[in-house]
Amino acid sequence: MSMRLPDAPYGLVIRTNRTDNDAWETVVGLIHAGIAELAELYPGQEPHPLLTFVDDPGFYELSPDQARVLIDEDQDWEQHGTVFLADFETMTAPGRTLLAVTGHSGDDDAGARWYFRLRPAAVGQVHLALSTKMSFAEFVEDVGDDGVYRY
Repeated sequence: MSMRLPDAPYGLVIRTNRTDNDAWETVVGLIHAGIAELAELYPGQEPHPLLTFVDDPGFYELSPDQARVLIDEDQDWEQHGTVFLADFETMTAPGRTLLAVTGHSGDDDAGARWYFRLRPAAVGQVHLALSTKMSFAEFVEDVGDDGVYRY
């Protein structure tokens, strides 16, 4: 695979589907609203889950498996151990859920689940928790029967 994750100092939200620009803008707005809500929960501490939004045609049609390979090849495992994909389901389904994907190096044990869906408003909270104290597996434990993490 010749592509690489963007050289960005922040967590990545990658648009992988180009079907609907308005849907993408809605998702970005919902993620920002979730970050603002998170900041209200911790007044004075101002948590800033720093995210880079990637809308690059080179990543359109990127599959979760391909994203996982890119994560494993990335030099900044601490920052890019998990990426959030805005895929076809994000752009077309009413809940606008994104796909959180972690690399092989993030597996806590063999056969661990390496992806789950989450609401846009939860992206900031999940990214912040993953970059500070929680493991990917801990979030997987809270995924509902429908495959979506809800906090």
